[in-house]
Order: sequence, then C-alpha cells, then structure tokens
Amino acid sequence: MTPSKAFFTVVSVFVALIFVGCYTTPGYYGYISETVSKIDNTRQISMKPFPVGDSPLKLGMYKSSTMPKDMVLLVVQLQGAHNFDKGSLLRFNIDATPYSFPPYQAPGLRRSSPDDINVLVYDATSHWSTERYAVTMDFIRNLYTAHGTVVRVDLGNEFYEGSLFYHSAVSDRTAIKSFHDRVMKW
Repeated sequence: MTPSKAFFTVVSVFVALIFVGCYTTPGYYGYISETVSKIDNTRQISMKPFPVGDSPLKLGMYKSSTMPKDMVLLVVQLQGAHNFDKGSLLRFNIDATPYSFPPYQAPGLRRSSPDDINVLVYDATSHWSTERYAVTMDFIRNLYTAHGTVVRVDLGNEFYEGSLFYHSAVSDRTAIKSFHDRVMKW
C-alpha cells in the first residue's frame, strides 16, 4: 500500500469512528439510553430523535418492559408549535410499500370530544412539538432493512415529510438497528 493510500485509509477510519461516536454519546441524535428501575426492575429504552433528512421532522423511539412485547413507540418531533389531533397520521413509504399509523393514546387518557387537540409536548425553548405513534418490532426491522424510506406527518390540511438517509457513512439505519437489537436482547 502506498503512503497516500495508507494515509487516506487512516483518515477515513478516524472520521467514521467520530461519526459513529455520535450515536453512542449522550446528547447526540440517535443516542440510546437504557434504564432499569431499582424498585421493580422495569426497563425502558429510548433513542434521542434524529433529523429526518432536511425536513422539519425528527424521529426517535421508546420502549418499556411494561408495554406489550411487540410494541414500540415512535416519537415524532415537528419543528414549531403544531397541534396533533386524532387524525394526525404518521405515514411511511418503505421501498414502495405504504404504512400509516394514528397517534398513540395511552390507556386511561381520553379526549373529552372527538375533535380535541392532543399536543403532547411543546418545548418553547427548542421549538419542537412531539407526538407518539405505536408500531411493531417488525416495522422497526423494516425501517433499517429498507433501501429507501419517506416519512410524512399529516396535520389537517398540511403535511411535512422527509427521507431517511441510508447511504452515508453514519446513517439513520445505524441508530434504528442498534435500538432494535438492544430491545431484542430483553
């Protein structure tokens, strides 16, 4: 190997390690944290939402051992103050196959009327609105094995969409697969 090829290889490996480190460093997009309760051994795992392409969307994940075994919550963040109502569907086009999910409503929480708005979280300091959607572990597997995925949130008369990146040195696929694999070890 010539000196220039060796140098390029070393630099490439170094840059890749820095980017992969983003998914394993607290505070970075895609960071996965896992906790176990000291009271009842309940486990929970969450992934910090990562940007969906160049759209105003972020996508994260949450799972608790108290949830049904196959259920995962996708945490969708939308930049700005937005109202998610019961018709705010989360849509995916994964390798030309469409999927659609309604907002998740935790057991025991009820809307007072069918038209009530459900703004789960709006953080005024960061300007992100948040909603959760229940999906299966098989769906999560589809996300990280796909060749192309478009994500869309429908809010009444408007929608926001973006594409997941799979072909960069550090991809959304890395974080999604890592989350899936860790949950499967439970």
